[in-house]
Amino acid sequence: MRKAAFVWLVCCAAFAVLFWLVLPLTGISRWRDYRRLAAHGVRSEASVTAILPKDHATARYHYQVAGRTHEGQFQPWPPNPPLEELRLGQAVAVYYDPLRPDVSVLGEPGPILRNETEGLAIGPFVFSTVYTLCWFFGSRRRARRDGSA
Repeated sequence: MRKAAFVWLVCCAAFAVLFWLVLPLTGISRWRDYRRLAAHGVRSEASVTAILPKDHATARYHYQVAGRTHEGQFQPWPPNPPLEELRLGQAVAVYYDPLRPDVSVLGEPGPILRNETEGLAIGPFVFSTVYTLCWFFGSRRRARRDGSA
């Protein structure tokens, strides 16, 4: 059982490195964008251009920054209404990064950042637990099979 605990700890460390360092660099996680938007995002008004319930329940929108039009696609978060209540052309709240105006979210970035952070914080423990359980029961099964041969 001590070996299983050791394997779990090693897996936690490995998956933590994967989740916290590698995933944000690959673009799979937009955690860094959300953190920047939560700290420095500028609220603006956008207009809904498409409603995509089958594409991760997202909406496309466009907004203006310094006379230039930018487009985005994101799930609506408060203070915006849920996707089912959005209409084409409807005005919605968007937050964009003032240094990179093409980076935006459709709603308040604070809750989006918390949601992403929870996934990155819990993920390594969940994956490590599942991996360790599979390893533990698989090795017991192999030991029984090899012992009965």
